Amino acid sequence: MKKNVLGAGLAIMLATVCANANEDFKIAEEESISPYYMTVKLMTTSGGTVHEEHEILKGDHARGIGIDVGYKFNPHFAVEFSAAYGRNDITKTEEGVLESEVVRASYTSYALNLVFSQPLRGEIGFFAKLGYEKEHERISALNISEDEYGVDYAIGFNYELNAHNAIFIEHERSTIDGLRGDAYFVGLEYKF
Repeated sequence: MKKNVLGAGLAIMLATVCANANEDFKIAEEESISPYYMTVKLMTTSGGTVHEEHEILKGDHARGIGIDVGYKFNPHFAVEFSAAYGRNDITKTEEGVLESEVVRASYTSYALNLVFSQPLRGEIGFFAKLGYEKEHERISALNISEDEYGVDYAIGFNYELNAHNAIFIEHERSTIDGLRGDAYFVGLEYKF
């Protein structure tokens, strides 16, 4: 029953948004704003832990950069390609060994996301992302070079500085379990 009510509520919300989207998009077109946009962002992560058969790998906070390139179908829906790169230290602890080894890891991820955005009040807006991600993890000192695939999802808030620029914060999670952990971004969006 709850699923039906939730589904009906989401359908009504989506229909309302789509009905208003064409009118809003016409206004944006008249202001000569392109549907293309690009973001640059700084990243930090929460780190993660992986338990192997006889060892534990623990990643600390990774730092990195990211870029998104997107196309808005209307003011509420877009598709975007994302790329991010980060590095962190990994502590390797072997079973029965007192000392730990610290090594450097790097991560490169690519994602294709669907984006929903909604203005909240004035210049402040909300967005949510859902997509498919590929992450490459490399730890040279441990001879690890792996590709992982999974679903990524994110939420965030943006603040419109003017018709072409906005700043934003974003929290991203993934179904990929690894040493990177959740990602947190702060960035600048430019609408062409």
